[in-house]
Amino acid sequence: MKERNTEKQKQESLISSQNVNFKDEQYKTGENYLSGLFLWYGEVMVYIIMGVMGAGKTTAAKELAEALNCYFFEGDDYHSAESIEKMRNSLPLDDDDRTPWLERLRGIIDTHVEKGDNAVIACSVLKEKYREVLGAERKDVKLVYLKASEEVIRKRLEKREGHFASPSLLKSQFEALEEPRNALVIDASLEADEIINIIKKH
Repeated sequence: MKERNTEKQKQESLISSQNVNFKDEQYKTGENYLSGLFLWYGEVMVYIIMGVMGAGKTTAAKELAEALNCYFFEGDDYHSAESIEKMRNSLPLDDDDRTPWLERLRGIIDTHVEKGDNAVIACSVLKEKYREVLGAERKDVKLVYLKASEEVIRKRLEKREGHFASPSLLKSQFEALEEPRNALVIDASLEADEIINIIKKH
């Protein structure tokens, strides 16, 4: 039991050190409190914003978390150093690379649901089996799929700077993509505020 608690404490420490907490800052001013209250009606919800690279996951997820006074997590921050290096070198990740990453993200979801804290996570989770690891079918998890054509995403990536993942990985991402069956599907070409409004209506 002691060993299990220690591992749990390590997970919670990792979580608290790598997220953006919009909740604490905005509760001080009361901004946007009602939007979050009306959306969840007191229920805990973890949103997973998914899609291929360049779909706008991070931008949408950050704005959603800010609008709803909750925690934001960037899924890319939880990749291992080895996985990041592979993507820098245009090498797609395999299931062995992704397994520990998915387990970390599942730990975030479980911890926040257990604590009663809402959260938004931006991550690719392109395959159905990846989403199963995260528990995307659970009633306290909402999957949002930002969908766009390869042509639209490629044009976006041509303008993107500073991300470790090579744009040459885009083809492999579309090849790996298994579109979700039970998700809120939104046109990724929309502006972030339009995407947030659609999510809040659902």
